[in-house]
Amino acid sequence: MKRVCINKDWTFTFERDGVGFANYGFAKYGSAYGCAARFFGNSVWQRVDLPHDCAIGLEKTLSANTFAGARHNTHYHRFMTEGHSDVDEIYNAAWYRKEFDYQPDWRDKRLFLEFEGVYRNAEIFVNGEYMDRHLSGYTSFVVEITDHLRDDGNKNSIAVRVDTDQPEGWWYEGGGIYRNVNLLIGEKTYFEEYKTAIVADTDGNVSVSAVICNDDDKKLNTEASFEIIDKNGDAVAKTKVSVLADEYGRTEINAALRVDKPMLWSVDEPNLYTLKITCIDVAEERFGFRSIAMDADRGLLLNGKPIKVRGACVHQDFGGVGVALS
Repeated sequence: MKRVCINKDWTFTFERDGVGFANYGFAKYGSAYGCAARFFGNSVWQRVDLPHDCAIGLEKTLSANTFAGARHNTHYHRFMTEGHSDVDEIYNAAWYRKEFDYQPDWRDKRLFLEFEGVYRNAEIFVNGEYMDRHLSGYTSFVVEITDHLRDDGNKNSIAVRVDTDQPEGWWYEGGGIYRNVNLLIGEKTYFEEYKTAIVADTDGNVSVSAVICNDDDKKLNTEASFEIIDKNGDAVAKTKVSVLADEYGRTEINAALRVDKPMLWSVDEPNLYTLKITCIDVAEERFGFRSIAMDADRGLLLNGKPIKVRGACVHQDFGGVGVALS
């Protein structure tokens, strides 16, 4: 599936910053009104590129939650108890919008929006139609938009409402679309995102499972090819499996491959391979070969050799500069 980053040219506003922005919802015929609608006068909104932390621009104040950056983007007060602050000017809800043209090469394709991170309680609208709601601020999610795009000569629109009032951690969490947004473009038969699993051992054995979705009105009876490619671009293992899927159905496929004398992944030599699966659509994942074990006498073992664990407990602690960082 082709992935296109669409981080550029969004608009943004806090919900409290305009008359009627809090007024949004649905008419009887299902189309949204207010700033969730397909067409909305947002020319005065701030223009932003993603990733964007909307909370970082709020004024710092000790009446806000000082554990979370001392900004009024949550009603929870600064001692992080279950109590709520009595401050009226809480800017916890915000909106993002993006307009774009329909592309001719999208016909007969399946299209999805991939949000890598939105903090939090995100509501997604496409052309004024409600798509989905995602509560977690720390998990990615995908929304299919194929049947909701319009090729009528007008702009298509994405509207995202975020609400940061409920905290998830005890650190600065920011707010808004703080990670990439991607447009995924696939065929009518495609690999479902986040459903490919790879298990590899140091002997070179690789087990793979993936899920194929067949959004066609015809049954699928074909083959899927699996190929493992090393860091030099050479194919080191190949196999094929039969694929049978009902119309508008989904099916799991499994394969076993073997790589002779695999280059192991380690801290000093982080060797990685690429798995490429082809079945009308193409899916690629990177993985490595390595073993990890704990031994009472020798400690942590990586590929059978003792290794020291060096690191730190680093939360998303960017209260001074924002969470929209690589």
